[in-house]
Amino acid sequence: MTKMMMFKAMVLSVLSLFGAATLAHAESKAWDGLWFECEFASRQAPPADDCKMLDDDGFLFSSNRVTYMKVIDSREKDGCKKQRQGQCFQAAAPKITITKQRNGKAKFTDTTIGLSFLGCTQIFHMTAMGDFVEAKPDEDRCYWAGEKHFYLRQYQGEVVLD
Repeated sequence: MTKMMMFKAMVLSVLSLFGAATLAHAESKAWDGLWFECEFASRQAPPADDCKMLDDDGFLFSSNRVTYMKVIDSREKDGCKKQRQGQCFQAAAPKITITKQRNGKAKFTDTTIGLSFLGCTQIFHMTAMGDFVEAKPDEDRCYWAGEKHFYLRQYQGEVVLD
């Protein structure tokens, strides 16, 4: 796994704690659930499709635990950014099958989240945007953090753990 892939996984895992309907809540249970990055978001702009298509990499949150998950049964191809089968799925999909990868911890407030990685804590500011949330990095950045904004949505369908 490259440094950038590891960074993306860590950032997504922590950022995914926030959802549009839960930004006003300070309890960690408000963020429990399975979250995915919007497939068609760009580096600093929200997705043009209103986050109707999700990336296949996601994160399951339960209290302060973060578990990296991957969708393994997507048949999408043409609807994905890179036109490769299984790289994305529709947010409205009634059911997905996921596989568990790795675990971690996260800490958050009602409007920010801190991601500790490689000895530095990066703060991200959360903004609700309809059915998804924007997570923007603080200007005081860790050496490993970029300027990318993350656009995330909670999956609401049935989940099967493989």
